[in-house]
Amino acid sequence: MLLDSGYRVFGIDQSIGMLRFANAKHTGAHIQARATELPFLDEQYDLVVTIATLHHFADHNIIERVICEMLRVLRSGGQLLIWDHNPRNPYWKLLMKRVPQDCGEERLIHKNEILSILAKHHTLIESTQTLNLGFVPDFLPVSLLMPACLIESFLEAVPLLRALSAHNVVLVRKV
Repeated sequence: MLLDSGYRVFGIDQSIGMLRFANAKHTGAHIQARATELPFLDEQYDLVVTIATLHHFADHNIIERVICEMLRVLRSGGQLLIWDHNPRNPYWKLLMKRVPQDCGEERLIHKNEILSILAKHHTLIESTQTLNLGFVPDFLPVSLLMPACLIESFLEAVPLLRALSAHNVVLVRKV
């Protein structure tokens, strides 16, 4: 979608196997790199996105380094989108035991941990917005998608239920 919207897209992964998979399925540039050492210049990008990645870095200090790297490569006025699993949602712990890329060393990251890291770097941040989104699992059969989305919109409208949604989303605008 980002490519279709006119963005130049660069994806990184440490794993050669995942890069081969990405190259076979998606266009754009795929680069072998560590998230703690992004191979990009300072303030190079208007948008930096991480989706379902942070929980793979169980150590708080590594998560902080990853977020700092994303902020480093983000231009002034650019946006950082952090989207990861919500530890309050009861199905993640069950689901992650069945997902092949999860090996059991993951740690679901609470959005307050992400916000505390961002607070340390408040001089770089113009604004932060947090959301809890989603209840419909990615693997839901297409035939059930429409009714599930209707139920999801109801659940997301109820604050106490929204807190249990599948994803924490943090949107940051850099100064």
